[in-house]
Amino acid sequence: MNGSFILLTTMAHISMSLCELTNLTIYNNLEIFNATNYVSDVLVPQQLFDQQTDNYMKLFVSSTTMATFI
Repeated sequence: MNGSFILLTTMAHISMSLCELTNLTIYNNLEIFNATNYVSDVLVPQQLFDQQTDNYMKLFVSSTTMATFI
């Protein structure tokens, strides 16, 4: 019985930590998103647009891997 309680307590702490890290990751990336200028009155060349989009996607993927939560 005592072992079950310890296991449940441990799982609750792990779940709480995961939720806190998830919220922190979302908050940090939301700040980055809000600070980034996505619209302007200047048309950028297609190659530059593709390059920047690719870089943003790579940054997003690298910042949301499982390593973020460890």
